[in-house]
Amino acid sequence: MRINQLPMASLLALLIGGSLAAQQPTAANQSAQRTERQQQDAKVSSMDQTFAKCLAIANQEQVTLSRFAKVKSHNEEVQQFAATLEKAHQDCLEQLNGIAPQSDSQARAVTMDTTIAGKNSAGVDFLQLQQEISSQCLKDSQEYLSSKPGAEFDACFVGMQIAKHAGLRSAMTVLQRHATGELQSLIINGLEKNAQHMAVAVKLKGRLAANEPTKLSRATK
Repeated sequence: MRINQLPMASLLALLIGGSLAAQQPTAANQSAQRTERQQQDAKVSSMDQTFAKCLAIANQEQVTLSRFAKVKSHNEEVQQFAATLEKAHQDCLEQLNGIAPQSDSQARAVTMDTTIAGKNSAGVDFLQLQQEISSQCLKDSQEYLSSKPGAEFDACFVGMQIAKHAGLRSAMTVLQRHATGELQSLIINGLEKNAQHMAVAVKLKGRLAANEPTKLSRATK
């Protein structure tokens, strides 16, 4: 009886072992899965860096415009608001550069490195295009504000900030849906800051508008 049981035990061991071996991923499968994960991680990292560069362009524009207003305005509240914007957007810019580093020359240039984003099938480099649009927008904004004297400059700058922060909020809301990890957290914090700046700008615009009739009436006396 024991002699007959030996072949049966051996057969069962072979069957069980073969079943377990079939369930274990082969070295080739493991390598393929690892490569797929690495490719997916690289794709996500590339997307986050592209999104970070898009946001960096917008924040650099805000830093430059805020510095311009801080010097141009003679209203203490507006100067303080501009200084607050400059610091907040500069801080955000530095965090974005930590995700997608760029040199100082790249930050100042009209074009920027887009090897991460690449070009679409039509050969359009959208990061470069966005940088050019931002540079033109900044130029037009400075020219427009420069034509406005005194209190009119202050009102136009604050109104412009309300519009720009509304646009940036929309952009961040969309990018948050697609960003991951550190960038997603940065965008969430950015949306909170954006709401704070928007609230300050709206209140400041109201105070400027309330003071304007008094200044005009004094000027006509």
